[in-house]
Amino acid sequence: MPPNDQLKFQVNCDAGDQGQLRVASESLVVNVGQTIVRDGRAEIWDSVIIKCSEEPDGSCTVHVLLCNPDWEEPMQLACLRSYPDTDSPNQVSLSCHLTSGVGR
Repeated sequence: MPPNDQLKFQVNCDAGDQGQLRVASESLVVNVGQTIVRDGRAEIWDSVIIKCSEEPDGSCTVHVLLCNPDWEEPMQLACLRSYPDTDSPNQVSLSCHLTSGVGR
């Protein structure tokens, strides 16, 4: 694992009595599932996916996707971007682009 100053993302998860998870990494993918009923059967459906990666320009990007079994593909809800290697005073520390059209 790279040194802490090279890690780009961190996730903290508290699952109550089931335990906790805390990890830092160069990239992350987190799926959040919830129980739905489909075709008369209960199942866990990944309704939110969070994908974190470093882009070729050095920016750290977090994509938040919503998933619905009635949709053909996931919908991007938001894209958050930071530039950790830039010390420019004109650079925004964290930019957020919210996607419209949520709530199909």
